[in-house]
Amino acid sequence: MACSVALRRAALTLAMIATGCAAPSPSSPPRAASTSPRVLWTSQIAPLPTPMPVKQIDPDTDVPPEDFANRRFAKPLSRESAFAILLNTDTFAGSYVGYDGSKSVQVEAFQTLLSRADALDVFHDLRKRARLPGQLYALCAFRLISPADYAREEPAFATSPDAVTEQWGCMPIDRPAGEIVRFDSPSTVRLKPGQTYDQWLALQTDRTRPVQIDISGGAIPDMFRSAR
Repeated sequence: MACSVALRRAALTLAMIATGCAAPSPSSPPRAASTSPRVLWTSQIAPLPTPMPVKQIDPDTDVPPEDFANRRFAKPLSRESAFAILLNTDTFAGSYVGYDGSKSVQVEAFQTLLSRADALDVFHDLRKRARLPGQLYALCAFRLISPADYAREEPAFATSPDAVTEQWGCMPIDRPAGEIVRFDSPSTVRLKPGQTYDQWLALQTDRTRPVQIDISGGAIPDMFRSAR
């Protein structure tokens, strides 16, 4: 029962958009424009492995090794912790996972890195160094902030037969990465430029009709960006 509740929550609330703005204080003096040279992400980030070695299943217990993302991390996530999570995770986790339907630490890490001024440098670095799940998060970021990078990178993923562990709700499953990137079906959500999944959903007259989501159509990246 709890698992089905989590799945319903994942299906019905993935499109909540986290927005907000803060007006500058009238008493604060304007800041002088910075003349410092732009510092790239790769020269800022603390040294991290590329990536940690994959642990094998113990044949005596048949228990898979714990995902790096399941470790304890101080909150809010630092940039180093967020990058390390996506660099080393073995799971392409959706916005909400587990029996309680809480936001996945992978998506929390994604949001932490996406909010940085140097986000594009961050995700280019992740694309080069991460395992396949982390590279899919990089592709999601490109879909949101750099259409040119997305167009260049998508073909290599869309045709990939390599399997990846994907989790929405409680149960992880193995799927070809190509299906996650581009799911060719008339029922797959295709967002228009600038449209959010929440806006797309508001236009649907039949909310009971099942739909598919992928990265290419924009639904998964938007869900990751807006998860609360």
